[in-house]
Amino acid sequence: MGPRKRAVKMFHTFDDGAGALQEKDLQRIHAPAGLDTGAASPEEIALSMAAEIRSFFSTGMRHR
Repeated sequence: MGPRKRAVKMFHTFDDGAGALQEKDLQRIHAPAGLDTGAASPEEIALSMAAEIRSFFSTGMRHR
């Protein structure tokens, strides 16, 4: 959840240069979560996240 810019900033924070996270670890993290539907209410946000999860598994992308 949240803006893509925040996710990129968090990834840079995770990668502190000490090798704590490898590229394969970062590839397992998907951010931001949820389809961009303009959701505002908690119910709409939950639906956008569920829709993205369903899409991920139905398109065979789980083997990235």
